[in-house]
Amino acid sequence: MNNPETRQQWIVDLLKSEPTLSYGDMFADYSQNFAKSRRTFDKDWKKATEEFQAYQKEISDRVIEETTSIEIEERKKAISTKIDRLAGLEKQIKRLEYLLAKGKTLAYTFSQGVYTSQERDLTALEVAKIESTIKDIRAEISKIEGDYAPTKQEVENKGNVLELVIKRVDEKGNITS
Repeated sequence: MNNPETRQQWIVDLLKSEPTLSYGDMFADYSQNFAKSRRTFDKDWKKATEEFQAYQKEISDRVIEETTSIEIEERKKAISTKIDRLAGLEKQIKRLEYLLAKGKTLAYTFSQGVYTSQERDLTALEVAKIESTIKDIRAEISKIEGDYAPTKQEVENKGNVLELVIKRVDEKGNITS
């Protein structure tokens, strides 16, 4: 009970249960329990506080790690995949093409506290805007799929471009450069 490790562990346990304990409060309890000098307490206090700080850092690191992993999972859920984005864009195009093929849209009016809708023909301006929107969506799909991306080239560590040979296969199976 009177060896240094036991005394230091006693201090650490008290600090874990009450981290706000001060040096003076701790010394009073220490001297009653162990009947040791202030110099001995100083040595034990130093070692115990170092151990307690390491304990607090470990707890803090675990909390940060746990928080980070939760945050990463939440962000993964929020990120839509390439296929999801492409499917959404294709759905928009189909809806707009259906609207164009039908040639009509709904006009909403509000009267006497009630919304009413009537079908009306698309105007030339609306048709042009829908066609422009479809074109923009198709361009976005091409960007996502990388249709117009430049040809990738292998590069040496020094930054010199290696020779890139493109070979084509014709209909008969012959390889040409």
